[in-house]
Amino acid sequence: MLNDDGLLIAGICFAIGIDDSPSVPSTHFSIGIGLLNRTTNGYVGPFNGVPCIDYSDGEEAEQRLQHIIDTASDISSLSPELRQHCSDWPTTYHLSGLRANILRPFQITAEHDVLEIGAGCGALSRYLGECGASVLALEGSLRRACIARSRTRDLDNVTVIAEKLSAFEAPQQFDVVTLIGVLEYAALDDDVDEPAKAMLRKVVSMLKPDGFVILAIENQLGLKYFAGAPEDHIGVPMYGIEGRYRKTQPRTYGRQDLMRLLSTAGLNATTFMAPFPDYKLPISIVTEAGFCNDGFDAGAFAWQSVRRDPQLPALLGFAPERVWPEIVRNGLGLDLANSFLVVGARAPSAFSESQVLAWHYSADRLPQYCREARFLRDTIDNVTVSYRRLCAKNGSDHTSSKLVRFDCPQSVRYTPGRLLSQELIDQMGSDGWSKESAGAFVRHYATVLEKFSRGEGNSRTITRITDRLSGKYLDVIPQNIILQDVDTPIIIDNEWCLTTDVEFGHCVLRAWLTLGPV
Repeated sequence: MLNDDGLLIAGICFAIGIDDSPSVPSTHFSIGIGLLNRTTNGYVGPFNGVPCIDYSDGEEAEQRLQHIIDTASDISSLSPELRQHCSDWPTTYHLSGLRANILRPFQITAEHDVLEIGAGCGALSRYLGECGASVLALEGSLRRACIARSRTRDLDNVTVIAEKLSAFEAPQQFDVVTLIGVLEYAALDDDVDEPAKAMLRKVVSMLKPDGFVILAIENQLGLKYFAGAPEDHIGVPMYGIEGRYRKTQPRTYGRQDLMRLLSTAGLNATTFMAPFPDYKLPISIVTEAGFCNDGFDAGAFAWQSVRRDPQLPALLGFAPERVWPEIVRNGLGLDLANSFLVVGARAPSAFSESQVLAWHYSADRLPQYCREARFLRDTIDNVTVSYRRLCAKNGSDHTSSKLVRFDCPQSVRYTPGRLLSQELIDQMGSDGWSKESAGAFVRHYATVLEKFSRGEGNSRTITRITDRLSGKYLDVIPQNIILQDVDTPIIIDNEWCLTTDVEFGHCVLRAWLTLGPV
């Protein structure tokens, strides 16, 4: 029975983070096994034999994650302290600041009531809480719920509950429900005939009339799987694209199948986007409008991110960097994206970013240097890049030093053209390439820098790797040089400038490191 204090314990339950004498709550969550104050920031575990989902990264890995988060002083979504512990896949996935990029386009605020289904170890719970939203984070694994509780321990607006979705009784309806890497596990949550449909129907029942679902999932027909990358959940190459899933296994979907699933559940208005390299650690997110805009190079976001995928095997059947431009040019970019980011709603007005072509995030730096670049279509022929710092501190600038200056302009005009770095990708992906090919690319790069220097009145020629350039060329690496034609290279996205000279060899090294293995 419910007492005047508003906290019902329906039987013996396991609770962490709840005071012995809880304060009188003004609102509470009904979860079938008890009621929790929104500001309690605790969770109730399994009751009366009701099991949680048996999903884990392994006992050792999750105990290590628990210790890292419990003992960390900075548990924020962009924490440099946590990023230092990213030494393998479990720690990278649960601690990297890149995780939150999948939700950044939606501008969640304190006005939103959010239900996060599948909170995991709390990486996205943390971000949603930092946005100010009132967050109910539901996690089917008791141990992971404990870790998520620790990750959000200083956020009174986040409540973490250990419970299976199939057994969860929603206390209210929500503005936003998130399913990030969850739908594929529907068969582990419920043993009904069509678990994915059942999961989505339940999700829709918990939405406010104008609310929306944010869903992220691997694409069964993603390009990297055709190249030989193993299916993410089964670990076997070609398993997903051959449709070998069994009823009780996790499974992913192609775009058309996923659209039908969402429509059947009542989400008739859907917006599909492509996160690159995939939804787990996204660097860029491209919209359908971005893929359809002839003056916008959506393929560049795909091929430049390929080697940023830590799960990509070293040996592939083809070079995705070379295939992506062809895929996008033929209008298949969204259908063959490695993952989908989908917004589903009952009505089309719930989420609309029709002018946005893409987002690109630099979130693996010190927080004061993290930023968002949003590519906006102003007119049919004009695209603007709008920049925003992700961690502005009361308007003060913490990015300048005696050695380096960081530049984050408010907006610039988008420059179309071919990136110089693509020349290296093409050379290294060709039959018979040699170290002489790499040397020829470095010489071409030096020639381009000389052109920039001559345009400023300098006649300096680069002949050795130790030759020094103005510090303004620190960030003028091949990835930031557009070749519109042979004679007119253009510098883009020049964020960093040294107050001293920089060696040409340093620029070459930065180019190689930021390109990743080719």
